[in-house]
Amino acid sequence: MTAETGLPDNVAEALKRGNKVEAIKLLRAQTGVGLKEAKDAVDASGIEGPAKSPGQLSARAKIPWMIVFVVIALLAYTFLRK
Repeated sequence: MTAETGLPDNVAEALKRGNKVEAIKLLRAQTGVGLKEAKDAVDASGIEGPAKSPGQLSARAKIPWMIVFVVIALLAYTFLRK
């Protein structure tokens, strides 16, 4: 347990990595508390994950743009090859 947050060490480490969902799951598994209680405890810990710079997209956010680009390219190819 970390002294300043009262959370288990692996939960605090998950939060420091920026993985809040994992931290909540770990806390629930280790303590048996409910979802709301675990989320409230994680939120109250004050541990922040790595900050992202403004405009930085996660890998998950980039996938829809790639799909849109591929669809537009296919449409352009279909209409321009005639």
